[in-house]
Amino acid sequence: MRKMIIAGFLLANLSAISQKASIVGIAIDSLNNHVMKGAELVLQPGYQIQYTDSNGYFTFSNLSNGSYEISGSHLGCIVTTQNITIIGQEIIQKNVNFVCHEIIDTTIPILSSETLSEVIIEATRATSITPMTYNDLSKQYIEHINTSQDIPQLLRYTPSLVATSDAGNGVGYTGLWIRGSDPSRINVTINGIPLNDPESQQVFWVNTPDLASSASNIQIQRGIGTSANGAASFGGNIKIETRDVRTSPYAEIKNSFGSFNTMRNTINVGTGLIHQKFVFEGRLSRIVSDGYIDRATSDLKSYFLEGNYMDRKTTIKMSMFGGREKTYQSWNGTPVSVLQNNQDSIFQFAARNYLDDAQLSNLLNSGRTYNFYEYENQSDNYGQDHYQLHISREMTSNLRFNLSGHYTHGEGYYEEFKAFQDYNSYGLDHIVTGNDTVTTTDLVRKRWLKNDYYGLVASLNYRRNAFESSLGGAFNEYIGNHYGEIIWMQFAGPYENNLEYYRGRSVKHDGNIYWRNSYLIQKTGIVC
Repeated sequence: MRKMIIAGFLLANLSAISQKASIVGIAIDSLNNHVMKGAELVLQPGYQIQYTDSNGYFTFSNLSNGSYEISGSHLGCIVTTQNITIIGQEIIQKNVNFVCHEIIDTTIPILSSETLSEVIIEATRATSITPMTYNDLSKQYIEHINTSQDIPQLLRYTPSLVATSDAGNGVGYTGLWIRGSDPSRINVTINGIPLNDPESQQVFWVNTPDLASSASNIQIQRGIGTSANGAASFGGNIKIETRDVRTSPYAEIKNSFGSFNTMRNTINVGTGLIHQKFVFEGRLSRIVSDGYIDRATSDLKSYFLEGNYMDRKTTIKMSMFGGREKTYQSWNGTPVSVLQNNQDSIFQFAARNYLDDAQLSNLLNSGRTYNFYEYENQSDNYGQDHYQLHISREMTSNLRFNLSGHYTHGEGYYEEFKAFQDYNSYGLDHIVTGNDTVTTTDLVRKRWLKNDYYGLVASLNYRRNAFESSLGGAFNEYIGNHYGEIIWMQFAGPYENNLEYYRGRSVKHDGNIYWRNSYLIQKTGIVC
């Protein structure tokens, strides 16, 4: 009996000795109180290397008793060597603080780096081994250039990109071209979810004002790139990430003032990391401007809310954001003849476009800020809300599964004055009064759009040393309801105002699947 007790005691001690310990923790940017995604950590002795995941988590496993040192690095950041002693079987919680220096060079407005966590979160983001040209704009740089203008204006200094602005000041209706390709051939995603309108293929940035204030990274890919969304990416891809985690509570108020009575007010708040697992953040913004072009006013409001759950294996993020916009239409631009102040060409332009005396007077007296529209409520009014749910699960140390669901609802109209409109064009009969027949009338109309867009995006990502493989796909459905109303007619006759004159419905289904592989040959740098 005594021998059995001694044997059991020895087995228990041997079992305890054979058990291995682990060091777990979060890497933190001590300057900005952000978690460090994709940071490299080195454990000595043994030279174990780990990269932090999208939430900054790291784990060193299978460690024996003894003393260890953790060091690390990231772009612009270093870790002072930290000592850890392991005694017996245990899991040691050890957060690692990076000392970071803000890197902003206004002469070179691009900050490029390989962020491994972004590859895990979104399989279609480019990295340093991806065979394409791209630029990454960091959160620090975005904050440095962000005043009140829309994202196309903030990106206008990047290579091969041209930005446009209807109002002439970068607020309201804006757009961008990459390598000469129009906006319908530039694929834009937010957290991997397509932002392009499924009907026109364009992105209406005015629907998400001040989005830059919630962006943690913007990647611009020139050419087809890594997109999984087909022809929409022929000219380029713009990938916006809002999924950032700040570990400390914060509250910020930012105000910007500029030319043409442009003003931005933004409030940002965040809870910081709660119980090492939860983070909640929010933003409210308003941007107003008179515009450079006559009457090209903008009144834009937006919000952003996000909740995060994180542990070492699983991430769940719920994002809600959207905006409301009222902009005065300035879509037509200023004629070249006005820019050149060529009187003969101005009169020729007026004749070709059948301008009446009042319209000609507006053309002659406006100068470079000319706006064809003069009706007091010639405005665009629209609201859009986005809902996203992202689930990411680390299956093994090399394999991660991502699943995202999204839903977008939009609703609004634009109102416009139209002169000399034929009744027949609106499905109406001409008005007969005695011996006279009225065939045309001035009118004011509203054209409405109510649309819904929803779907699923999934990917399975494998990474081992120099080899990366991503298998993914998506399915989306779009439903758009269009209808128009005549709200006023100069000669209404028997017809009532608020008369609906057309209604249409569009339905679009799209899906895709992709399998992408890359292997880095270290000695030559060739990607196969």
